[in-house]
Amino acid sequence: MKSLAALFCLALLSNYAQAVCDKNADKLIKAYPEHLIACENNNLVWRNGERQLYDDGKQKTFDQLLEQADVENMFAFPYPVGVNSYAPPAVNVDAGRIRN
Repeated sequence: MKSLAALFCLALLSNYAQAVCDKNADKLIKAYPEHLIACENNNLVWRNGERQLYDDGKQKTFDQLLEQADVENMFAFPYPVGVNSYAPPAVNVDAGRIRN
């Protein structure tokens, strides 16, 4: 019985660990205050009250990022800055290409 209770607690904690909004969610809210009001329990909260899953918690290949992206995945690749900012992107590394 103790092992079942421990397993249940572990499942709850792992779900809680995934249900955290990160600094990129905060950046979206700051950039689009007329549309977004918060990120709570791993969901972006829109001004009309709708909620959108922020991070599905899945590890994805590049093709899966293109086909099945969540909002968090849009931040998978940073935009290049500085001297190399106009260089062609590496294979399967393309900031701005991942869209939800």
